[in-house]
Amino acid sequence: TDFAAHEFFHIITPLNIHSEEIQYFDFSHPKMSQHLWLYEGTTEYHAHLVQEKYKLITPDQFLETISDKMTNAAFGFNDTLPFTELSKGCLDQYKDQYPNVYLKGALIGMCLDIRLRSLSNGNYGIQNLMRDLSKEYGKQYAFKDDELFDKIGTLTYPQITDFLKQYVAGRLPLPFEETFKMVGVNYAAVENFKAFTLGRISLSVNPSTGLSVVEDISKINDFGRAVGYRSGDEIVSINGTKIFPHNFVQFRNTWLATVKEGDPFTVVVNRPKAKGKYKKVTLKTPVFQTSASAYNLLSFLENPTPAQLSIRNAWLNP
Repeated sequence: TDFAAHEFFHIITPLNIHSEEIQYFDFSHPKMSQHLWLYEGTTEYHAHLVQEKYKLITPDQFLETISDKMTNAAFGFNDTLPFTELSKGCLDQYKDQYPNVYLKGALIGMCLDIRLRSLSNGNYGIQNLMRDLSKEYGKQYAFKDDELFDKIGTLTYPQITDFLKQYVAGRLPLPFEETFKMVGVNYAAVENFKAFTLGRISLSVNPSTGLSVVEDISKINDFGRAVGYRSGDEIVSINGTKIFPHNFVQFRNTWLATVKEGDPFTVVVNRPKAKGKYKKVTLKTPVFQTSASAYNLLSFLENPTPAQLSIRNAWLNP
């Protein structure tokens, strides 16, 4: 549904709203527009927002999607790179940053939507803006790349032009705390806690044996070090349960739901030796909790102000 919704909403951008670079695209010597935040970002945002508006997903699920995009954008990409520069250089200089158009690009759309709702007392949002831009241009007419922000400000509010120049053409991080406050959403950038884990190891699959393999231990935690995992270990069993890729997630979830501090923890691995041979090794440690962090936690305020509730309802309801 996410993919289908995203592709469907391309009927709006760039089909009905696009710059000259897109209208007259040179396939032999491509020159990109500055506005992938519009073509891909708002399209991705609409794909999830409309599902929430029409009850295909819950408001909490929508917030979870937004939270995931915030975290993936922050940890996977360059947040100080102006989005207009990313867009113009996405075919060469910044091609490794391109996936951020589906993350930070969507978040730009969200911040713009909420800001428009706040300035208009809930009466005008990003869907209204897309409609007005479509009327202004449509399939047959293109905007000049450098003029779009001022045009949007003319159609809406001067403050919106300032926002776009600061946060899309500029290097400032998106103003999440200020934005979520407008709609009565709690925002915590990071929360530290103690938790049980299997050691924070990354797994892959050995196609020859079908077993899960410890691929990466660069993010291993204290519990993982106590267990004694090594890169290349094939996991045979954990606490007597044979482990395969198809049952690993179910085992992990069941274990996390029932484990207690001090429980025995035993992992049997095939440890690689020289010349492609393996040695069976048993790893043991008592279970203990380790430090963990959660990022970009979002939740709805239970008692929002009347103004916050009004903007929130305009944001999330049809």
